Amino acid sequence: RLQRQSATNKDKCLWATTVEEQYIQQAESFIESTVNFNMANVMESLRLYDDYVHLLSEEERVREFVKDPSKSIDEYLAKFNSLRAMDADIRRKLPGEIRTQLACVDCWELNETLRGKIIDCLRILLDSVVTVNLERNEKLCKSFDNIVQTLNRKPNGAGELVDLEQTLEQFRGSTLKELLEEFQDIRAWQNMLFDCEHMLTPKDFKAITDSAAWVHQIEGRMNTRENDLRSERDRIETQFKHERQQFEGTLTDYVKLVNNFKDAGNIKHMDDYLERILQLKESFERAKFDADKFREREVLLGWDASEFEKLNEGIEKLQPYDDLWELVYKFTNEEKKWMRGPLFSIEPEAVDTLSNTMAKRALKLQAQFEGLTLPTPTGVAKKIKKDLDAFKQHLPL
Repeated sequence: RLQRQSATNKDKCLWATTVEEQYIQQAESFIESTVNFNMANVMESLRLYDDYVHLLSEEERVREFVKDPSKSIDEYLAKFNSLRAMDADIRRKLPGEIRTQLACVDCWELNETLRGKIIDCLRILLDSVVTVNLERNEKLCKSFDNIVQTLNRKPNGAGELVDLEQTLEQFRGSTLKELLEEFQDIRAWQNMLFDCEHMLTPKDFKAITDSAAWVHQIEGRMNTRENDLRSERDRIETQFKHERQQFEGTLTDYVKLVNNFKDAGNIKHMDDYLERILQLKESFERAKFDADKFREREVLLGWDASEFEKLNEGIEKLQPYDDLWELVYKFTNEEKKWMRGPLFSIEPEAVDTLSNTMAKRALKLQAQFEGLTLPTPTGVAKKIKKDLDAFKQHLPL
């Protein structure tokens, strides 16, 4: 206050001033420069956050990171530790507020935003491991269950038995090792979650517990099933031996039926002989098919394939009888045509050729049966040869 009185007010006051006055202008300029200086300091202080600005978009990069299934535990831990280190840096290095002469910046909310981004990234990173572990545990349990269900099937024959034995052998030789390695890898990821102090739910623990239960019991189950398959093999082999023995007995019966033809010499019973021969030929054809099936089963069981000598013996022994009575049948029919048929329907050259062919066959069969010391079929062949020779006396017609 100055010692001055106004005309209307006797109180003492300052002299009136205007904005345009020099001192006022200088004061304004000084204040503005001071404010600008302090605000520049404030902006400069925000450079403390330059190393952490990338956290605002880090979530997108973390999501891309977890999409790559080739990432290892070490890479995940490196990512985790990097984020945790940044969180520690924020708490340790960044101030709660920034004070200047004219301003005070509250940094708490900014710090919490950055830390919140880190927490979100850590959650995405570790939750992805939890999700993948759940899927892997489920797949692992299903793999164990599938092999158990496959091996528990009851074999209905040698083929199914061998398939089950090979499946068990392959499982023990390679598949089991792969599944156990898979379990150990799941455990390693689970331990990483423990090391990272990630909160797990009962569902997460149940998944790894179910897998561990399979790992601990699978060897016992395989041993039990192996013993069961041995019993099944004994049963199937015993049954197979019985079936093969019956088959060999049937072949022996066929050979006996073939041997009965050594006494077949009545040409009047030719049709009966031919029918019996045809039945035997059909039986041998079925037996050849059955023999191949028996050999296949023997090979499957790891046995040497049987020769089934009786089958070959029967077929070989039946052939000359088949040839003989086929010749008898053909000669009988042709003789009727030659001797009783229309004379002008006969072609002399064809008759001569056919009779010579049949005579040669009869002579060959006669020699064959003589070599086998079988008098009855030898007599039949000799009679046919004799009748053909007698007929040939009438040639040429």
